[in-house]
Amino acid sequence: MIDVQGVSGKKVEVKFYPKKVIKTVSFETAGTLDVDVDIKIGVDGNVPSVGNPPVSMPISFKVGKSQSEEAKQIVKLVKKYYLC
Repeated sequence: MIDVQGVSGKKVEVKFYPKKVIKTVSFETAGTLDVDVDIKIGVDGNVPSVGNPPVSMPISFKVGKSQSEEAKQIVKLVKKYYLC
């Protein structure tokens, strides 16, 4: 997971998750008025700092509609290599 931070976008945090904590993957196509597609990857231990009781949150990111085929390939790769 790559998290771009700050106003300039120069600060980048990259997180790696071991295969055993990847539990689900989903892909949502763009609708007629949408400009992007959504990918969500369920990860055990991705817990936000607020909230009680703690709940694992999926890693969620948006991909431009023009790159939806590439997004589908990402989902296929996660399914093939992480959800065996």
